[in-house]
Amino acid sequence: MNNIIFIYCIHIRYMNTSSLQYVVRDALAKYDITQPVVDFIKNEGTLKFISSKVNNKRDTVQIYYKSTNTFICEVEVEIIGKFSTQKNSSDIGVWEWAWSDISLKANNIHYSKELLLYGTKLDVSEEYYKKMLIMSRGIIRDPVQLDIIIAIARSFIKIPDNIIYPDTTGEKMLVTTYYLFIPNDDFREFVSIVTKI
Repeated sequence: MNNIIFIYCIHIRYMNTSSLQYVVRDALAKYDITQPVVDFIKNEGTLKFISSKVNNKRDTVQIYYKSTNTFICEVEVEIIGKFSTQKNSSDIGVWEWAWSDISLKANNIHYSKELLLYGTKLDVSEEYYKKMLIMSRGIIRDPVQLDIIIAIARSFIKIPDNIIYPDTTGEKMLVTTYYLFIPNDDFREFVSIVTKI
């Protein structure tokens, strides 16, 4: 495992600290707005993944009510990245951007690759974001670091009403959480219903 560590708000050579704080604060605030939808899906929903058989078409997820197995909606998904940690140690783990995971299909990592390209175009004055977006993986020592990465990714993608949903799978001693980006317009109606509950 590489010993790459994201260092937040400690080494900022050229970027105005107040500007960085504003962007992170704004991204986290917008990310927090989507949490009722994420919580609803976690607590009330069941996901069924459907792999696309067509090149250049995203996989989809069907969302059902857990209690009644009633269909709610079907949305396209992409994977932004994944967070892997050992069982019983949920705070420390490794974040990996989806673009660097060779096991993922290209049609499911478009936005992750866009974030990489965006990061390569950033100026040295935006070193904090540049490093965050172009490093393939990094050690996460605090859950807030993970929230910042997800919030910034969500903010930089700039699609209204998008959410990033954590889907966790466990294998023996390793727990992997895939962060699914849901950009589909059909999902807006579901989001508006859930946020009113």
